[in-house]
Amino acid sequence: MTYTAILNSEIDPDSPLTTGLMTKVRDNPIAMFAKDAGAPVLANLYVTEAMLAASAVSQSKLKSTTGAVSTAVDALLALPGGEYGFYPQLKSNAGATYGFHAKIFDGTADYLSTSYVTTIYLTQPASWTIYAQQRYIQSSPPYNLGHGEIPLFIFMLLERETLKVSATYVAQDPPWANNGRTKLDGDLHIGDKKYKKLSRFRDEKDKASTGLAKGDILKVDGVEYLEITTKYKNADMLDIPHPFIRYDKTKYFPVLLNPHGELCNYLITADEQGRSIPDILTDGVTISPEPMEYNTPAGVTMLDGVYSPLKVKETPEMVEVKPSLTTKLKTLITKGNVS
Repeated sequence: MTYTAILNSEIDPDSPLTTGLMTKVRDNPIAMFAKDAGAPVLANLYVTEAMLAASAVSQSKLKSTTGAVSTAVDALLALPGGEYGFYPQLKSNAGATYGFHAKIFDGTADYLSTSYVTTIYLTQPASWTIYAQQRYIQSSPPYNLGHGEIPLFIFMLLERETLKVSATYVAQDPPWANNGRTKLDGDLHIGDKKYKKLSRFRDEKDKASTGLAKGDILKVDGVEYLEITTKYKNADMLDIPHPFIRYDKTKYFPVLLNPHGELCNYLITADEQGRSIPDILTDGVTISPEPMEYNTPAGVTMLDGVYSPLKVKETPEMVEVKPSLTTKLKTLITKGNVS
């Protein structure tokens, strides 16, 4: 159905009632409801909360996804959902084994942040792996660090000596997105863009932290809005550059897997088929020792890799790397090329 505007000349007092005019009267409302090209649409903010009946928004209508963290060492980790996350689910790869513990924070070993961060502290016996999966309401993709949209964030905490993965983070949103002081929920939606009321900023310092410029401000009905841009989404990246809140920097270093590489593409496909990415990593991957020239959060190295499942051993290990590659990356670390 095509929307065709009715001209003023067709409805003036001296104009005849024609078949063409009546066809438009019949077809245009149909085109409007079908959102055909050129048809009028509802004004911004037209739909209000009062228009929604109780229980009108079902579980399937929520835009939600899941993210997961895992660790084979005692660790304090940031959960991907932040303030929009539901209670996490736990599992291990040990079967009927005692000694696993999970709590939201460990005050005996960590300082409490002055900003709100959704964390989980996981401990496990005998280097087994414990996993925490969290469903959360998603509102902010896509993300971009300067080299294209990132389909999936996979952070790994690697042992410096063996390159074995000691902890992981897998989610469509980075750890800084829903944690920290910057709020990414939109107050106004125009097309595929989201905007936030400037009145929701606490002070001028808060505005400055997002890199605002006068050109970023949109006025609608006298209210000022700021577009939620890529720069705005990454405003908390300096505060939460990776999900590993506490770790021994002399033994481990954080890595972001190349989001556009062969291994990441393989993992995304496997996830779509219902397989668990952290579980896949336990089968073995080969990590390239060459740090990539890529914009990354402070203190985070980007590496690539390929999937290479190994024979399962009695003691589960997250990642195996060929000795030659391990030696090469150790040399890079010693020379200071990997932080």
